[in-house]
Amino acid sequence: IDETNDYIIVEKSPNLIMHPGAGNEQGTLANGLLFRFPELAKLPRSGIVHRLDKDTSGVLLVAKTERFRNYFVKLLQERKVKKLYKAVIVGKVIGSFEIKESIGRDKNNRTKMSVRPDGKEATTFVKLHESLKNYSLLDVTIESGRTHQIRVHLGSKKFPIIGDKTYNPSNNVAKDTPGELIDIIRAFPRQALHSFHLSFNDIDSNKILSYEAPLPEDIKNLIKTIKKHI
Repeated sequence: IDETNDYIIVEKSPNLIMHPGAGNEQGTLANGLLFRFPELAKLPRSGIVHRLDKDTSGVLLVAKTERFRNYFVKLLQERKVKKLYKAVIVGKVIGSFEIKESIGRDKNNRTKMSVRPDGKEATTFVKLHESLKNYSLLDVTIESGRTHQIRVHLGSKKFPIIGDKTYNPSNNVAKDTPGELIDIIRAFPRQALHSFHLSFNDIDSNKILSYEAPLPEDIKNLIKTIKKHI
């Protein structure tokens, strides 16, 4: 999306892992960044300072210098980076609300997170962007950045994200959903969650810098299909 002397702004596609790991040595975002920007090898984690889940798409910042990396990490810690996500969920949301529930590792499944009182505190702000009858397109902002935060919080309030195999494993659909639409929703291949907007203060001028990644085609088509059937 953009490149400066200090950072790169990328639009991450779905089905893309951030870092190499067991069974995923190649084809990660970090591999691609190092191929295109070999100078990132001198930075921890190839300059990646925040992350998106494998199947979450959208806008992401990568630091190019140690100075900017330290600055951005500090902004994140001080909660001075604004992140806005779009999510398509099962359920009817009215207005806006806040979810303030601590999140920790799920006791029964180490690959999942869950709401638990002894977890790390986490706050999510949810606002209806567009009502789709018994489904909703939401604007979601997070104050903290816990693993799977939005997915865990929305799932805990019985507003699971469409396509989320981890936090909506029974593939719930809203009641009165036509059969044809049930099949389409259940076949959606990833969680319908997109990092739409990122803004922060510039390191030198302090002016607010904002970046956006428009909704990708798969989520736009999902919304269109739901509208066609309601």
